[in-house]
Amino acid sequence: MRTWALLSTIFIGLLIAHAALGQPVALQNAYWRFENGVPGASVPAPTSNGNNPDDVLDFINGNHMRTWFPASAPVYAVDVPLTVIPQTGEPNAVAMHFTPNQDVYTAGKPINNPIVTAFTLEAAFRPEALDRWQGIVCKDGQPTAAPETTLVLKIRDGGSTDPLLNKLQIELFDRGGTRRSVESIAPLETDHWYYAAVVGTETEVSLYLDRNDGQGYVLQGTAPVGGGGPLWQGPGGAGDDRAWCIGRGMYANGPTDWFTGVIDEVRLTDRALTVAEFLFTDVGRLGDFDRNGRVNFDDFVAFQNCVTGPEISYRSRLPANCTLTPSPTTGLLPADFDKDEDVDQDDFGVFQVNYTG
Repeated sequence: MRTWALLSTIFIGLLIAHAALGQPVALQNAYWRFENGVPGASVPAPTSNGNNPDDVLDFINGNHMRTWFPASAPVYAVDVPLTVIPQTGEPNAVAMHFTPNQDVYTAGKPINNPIVTAFTLEAAFRPEALDRWQGIVCKDGQPTAAPETTLVLKIRDGGSTDPLLNKLQIELFDRGGTRRSVESIAPLETDHWYYAAVVGTETEVSLYLDRNDGQGYVLQGTAPVGGGGPLWQGPGGAGDDRAWCIGRGMYANGPTDWFTGVIDEVRLTDRALTVAEFLFTDVGRLGDFDRNGRVNFDDFVAFQNCVTGPEISYRSRLPANCTLTPSPTTGLLPADFDKDEDVDQDDFGVFQVNYTG
């Protein structure tokens, strides 16, 4: 039976009652990495003067998250799936550990009320319990008289006779108000890291899952999408200004289905990414800037055009012919292998080691 904490329900209800819908805006990119957290510390809760800090940072835009009160605060953890994110090469040292009644959410952020024609939602997660409903990432709401929420990436528990028991599922309402869902091919296991990616377009929603078995991301299935978009945007597209949450789901307009385990690297992108662009896709050797499987002369030209020299930072101004793009989260160039904010002989040494011709 689904239950939710009374205080959470009260606070959610107050938000719903007093929230005024703003004009929908184009979906913003967001990337909740948890890297700003102190391992072992809880997410800060409201202070005695009622201040509720946006402590869980969005590393791309300003769609930071917060928690409700001390009892609902998850804990920053050092249990991470990988210490370097394959797609970006960025270090990964902190994740977030959740137990029931703990979650974080966006309050009054632009990402709450988006115009969505395409999106990609990614998350790494390690469940510590199964045989229960568990939301990983959720967009709150109740688009129809049905109890399901606007969007939720979750682990299912329909009882022992449910053929979808313990499978990963994406469930969402499309722009036309029809509920769509896709499930993983096989059930999940406890204490195992998974990388999920949900891709939505104007015509379909797809679920990919990397089970950490060496096969990479595998398409689990697709479902058609109607109404001209992959996500509900309110009556007539006028807006649906409800929060995005990590660590729980929503059912019958109340928070529920809290996750037990660790979640990391939650990214929401405003377009349909390819598998080659997913966070945990192995992009090959360092220096393969064009990602063609080889570190060759073309990559050397790209590297050479971004050379600044020792202790000459590229942050304020890139070299004129540099075509490499700084990371949106750290501002570092992919040619800056030692991450000291310049591209010099030390970085060239790394490039040479990886050069394949």
